Amino acid sequence: MPLANDPKAEIKIILDSDKDKEAQPLFFCRVLTARQQRYVLEMLSETATLPAVAAIDKTFEALDLCLIKNVDGSRKSFPGGMDPMDYLTAAEAMELVTRTVNWLPGLDDKKKSV
Repeated sequence: MPLANDPKAEIKIILDSDKDKEAQPLFFCRVLTARQQRYVLEMLSETATLPAVAAIDKTFEALDLCLIKNVDGSRKSFPGGMDPMDYLTAAEAMELVTRTVNWLPGLDDKKKSV
């Protein structure tokens, strides 16, 4: 089954800023299809030409497409249904989106073995 269609497939991401910390929040993102990747990349490209506030909104809109949601619609990575805008900086949201779009199966495993 293609990974993007596997309901158990998920990308687990620890933000770069948390890698050396004892508490490392884990973010759960979807494996995107090529069409979804293209759409998210188009959204990210738009951020370069938008006013700052609109660019932040567009980044969080892209993040919403990447995050795994629970059955009740809440986001799996955020406590108590918290809105990502109240939890992350714009740069952290961009990091999650970028790492989701650029994710390759097994890449993290290869990095650990090097």
